[in-house]
Amino acid sequence: MRVAIAKKDMGSAKTAASNIVLEQTAFLSKIGHEVFVIAEHFGKYGKEKVEAAGGRAVKAFKLPPLFGKGRYLRRRFFANRAQAWIKRHRMDFVIGHGDIMRQNLLYMHNCVHLAHERLTGRPLPANHDVGRMHGELLQSGIWDILICSSEMMRADLIRRFNLTAKKTMVIYPAFDVQRFEASKDERGRLRREVREQFKIEDETILISLITSGDLRVRNAYGLIDAFEMIASVGNAKLFIAAKEKFAPFIAYTENRGLKDRVIFAPPIDDVRRYFFASDIFALPAFIETFARACIEAMFCSLPVLVSPFVGASEILIGKSRRFILPDLRTESIAEGLRTLIENPVLCNELGEINRGRAKNFSAQDALARMNALLTRQKL
Repeated sequence: MRVAIAKKDMGSAKTAASNIVLEQTAFLSKIGHEVFVIAEHFGKYGKEKVEAAGGRAVKAFKLPPLFGKGRYLRRRFFANRAQAWIKRHRMDFVIGHGDIMRQNLLYMHNCVHLAHERLTGRPLPANHDVGRMHGELLQSGIWDILICSSEMMRADLIRRFNLTAKKTMVIYPAFDVQRFEASKDERGRLRREVREQFKIEDETILISLITSGDLRVRNAYGLIDAFEMIASVGNAKLFIAAKEKFAPFIAYTENRGLKDRVIFAPPIDDVRRYFFASDIFALPAFIETFARACIEAMFCSLPVLVSPFVGASEILIGKSRRFILPDLRTESIAEGLRTLIENPVLCNELGEINRGRAKNFSAQDALARMNALLTRQKL
């Protein structure tokens, strides 16, 4: 079968959506399908990664910025160009990631309307380029099945766009189990290396927020405020890793006298190093339709403190559900952190529960569910 996967930007290799495309490409290629990944931007190594996964990279012509004010116009231009290529080359099956109007499987990775409402308390402006594109896609686009990242996302999209529930389903954006496997000795070695790199003492309890996304959306300021409230509890430090301009966050910590207690770090390819160096994973996000970092932290045997607006909270079980925050008040975040810091035995228990649970959400399982949806239906 000739399968087209369309995603406008494949240049951001560290984003969950780009990684999902590469995982889909590798899986489908391995079982005998001919896979074409269509994008207008592949970045420096995007094409190589697609080809290494067994697919063929198809670069769509990019509309120059001078054509209108238009990010929406450029989005629709990509959709039209990709659709024309798909029709011209007679693809048997099409997987879209929110950037084209016609596909068999439509994967949505964010709820821009809900996110804006959660962050500002106001509706998303009608002229917002991504919001407008998503609205048109969900209301008038053609797709067989809508794949959502969480039940939270599914419920919001069904309600907001009056969708037929039976045309939607949830496949959690799982993770590559093998990538995070490590022996006890290797875990210990990596933990020591990272702690030495950032001058973190062995006995320090490290609370980490590790993400590829927007720290404001992940509520980093709220986490810093909560950490300030419990800074005198135990011997703890806060570790924040992201692809982000840290200057405003560094200034924020310095103004609170936390300069030596909060560490900022760049993203790394082998992110398990950061997880192994940590003792607690915290993600009090305003909105996160899933949060692959959360399930990765779980597999690395960490207790996780997450907001109820993080999709990954849906998979927590047992005692771990006690650490889904009741709300995003600073006091609630601080109390959750305090409980974990003061109870190392509980942290170990939660880590084991989380690791066992995370094993049920491997990327291979998610891809197998996707494969079950493939049919020879032409658009």
